[in-house]
Amino acid sequence: MRARAVISTITVAAFAAVLSGCSVIDSFTLQEFEVGQCLDTSGEVAETEGEVGHFPVVDCGEPHDAEVYAVVESAEPEFDIDAIEQEADLACYEAFEGYVGLAWEDSELYYSFVYPSSQTWDDGDRQIACLLIVDGQTGSLKDSGI
Repeated sequence: MRARAVISTITVAAFAAVLSGCSVIDSFTLQEFEVGQCLDTSGEVAETEGEVGHFPVVDCGEPHDAEVYAVVESAEPEFDIDAIEQEADLACYEAFEGYVGLAWEDSELYYSFVYPSSQTWDDGDRQIACLLIVDGQTGSLKDSGI
C-alpha cells in the first residue's frame, strides 16, 4: 500500500515560522480551500497578517504541486488529532475516485490533507481539505483517470 502524506496546519505554521524567523505567533487561521484550486506548496509558505501557513493559490495552467479535490467539515465533537486524521484520510479516500475518475488503488496519484490546528479548532474551524499531490503539474487532474 502506498503511503499518504499528511500536512497539518500545525506543521505548516511551524514551517512558516521557521522560514520567516518569527517568534511565537498568537493568531492562527486555516486557509479557506475550494475544490479545484491548485496550490504551490513547494516554495516559501505565504504569510499574511493573521494567517499562518497559507499556500499560494495558482492558476491550474501554471506549474503546481497540489490540487484541492475535496473539502469537508470535521464531525468530531472535540479536537483529537488521531481521530481527525482518520476522518480526513477516510473522507479523502472516498472523494478521490469521484474527482479523478479512477479508484485510488488504480491511480498513479497520491493524496494528502490539511486539517485544523488546536488553535483554529478552538475558534470554530472544522475544515478538512483533500489535496492531490503532483510534481510540477500543469492543468487540472479532475476526471483525468490517471
